[in-house]
Amino acid sequence: MSRDAGHLPGSGPEECGSVGCCHRKRGQGHAPRHKELTPRDLTGRGCYDVQAFGARGDGMARDTVAIQAAIDACTAGGGGRVLVPPGCCVTGTLRLRNHNGLQLLPGAVLKGSPNREDYNADDAFPENEVFSRENFTGAHLVIAREVGEVSISGRGAIDGSSSRFVADLPPDRLANGYRHKSCNFPIGRWRPGQMVFFFSCRRVSVIDVQLLNAPDWPLFCLGCDDISIRGLTIVNPPQTANGDGIDIDCCRDVTISDCRIVWGDDCIILRGSPRLLAGPRPCESVTVSNCVLSTPCNTIRVSVGDGEVRNCVLSNIVVSDTRTAISMVCPYAGPARWGGSGETRWPSVTPAGCRSGTRFCRRRVRAARGRV
Repeated sequence: MSRDAGHLPGSGPEECGSVGCCHRKRGQGHAPRHKELTPRDLTGRGCYDVQAFGARGDGMARDTVAIQAAIDACTAGGGGRVLVPPGCCVTGTLRLRNHNGLQLLPGAVLKGSPNREDYNADDAFPENEVFSRENFTGAHLVIAREVGEVSISGRGAIDGSSSRFVADLPPDRLANGYRHKSCNFPIGRWRPGQMVFFFSCRRVSVIDVQLLNAPDWPLFCLGCDDISIRGLTIVNPPQTANGDGIDIDCCRDVTISDCRIVWGDDCIILRGSPRLLAGPRPCESVTVSNCVLSTPCNTIRVSVGDGEVRNCVLSNIVVSDTRTAISMVCPYAGPARWGGSGETRWPSVTPAGCRSGTRFCRRRVRAARGRV
């Protein structure tokens, strides 16, 4: 099995649909190739093509500066969509701003650079974390910090290039499927942290994109409000270490639906760990529905840390080729607080081909308190 899960093909061409969009003009059919347009052609029209700002999308050139210029111009113009057309844009850290919509057309790939200097510094913002014992830094491919009305959408892919940060395994050590694995890929001297990181944002949407080959977690939301995650395909080789799929931490009013996650660690985590925030903040009012999940670990993991998880509902979840369907985990020290004054329910979770249904873990805790 390859160290990369591979890029999944999209579905056919797609039109942007914005008034004055570079993709189609009224009465003229399709416009010329994107690169023939200039930033001035697009300013203020609500659709900003990264090729017009110099992105080459050839899989070799570093397109970070050009894509970031399109994002910044979008914000300066009052908001809109940053359009990534088909092609492979190798990039380092991108920072989303207020009223930004990053739209990846079918065939478009944002490919993570293998070079540390292309990413943000470990101390780029106070809430950034580094875990040296796991060789992961504070580098991220996409960051949105303290912004509102921000989205990532489209049928394209964000690929973290995980194979560039790990070593190969002998063929006899590779897992045959996602239910069992004997070991992880050996990690190199460094790797990026969470691939897409939303911190303290409001009105966040991540819709229809593919998140592939993340060196660590592909999608991390911390301290955010009003999140919609829908239609994602998230794929990683099973031997990826510490590779949680969707991590929802101290967030409120969250919907996750219609996702297919095939991952090497926990697929979806709901937790309330406020240590990076200004104060306590529960993870609450979360729904997870209509998802198909596979992993050699836990498909759903509730609670990691010392905070609260409450008022959450899991429904219409299909679990296949998996070790554990649902894992309830106490904090690493001190009393657990599952549910608090609310509740967590899973009315319809269907395990098929998993070794255990619900598992309760008291990691270094003598007594669990609170209720589910």
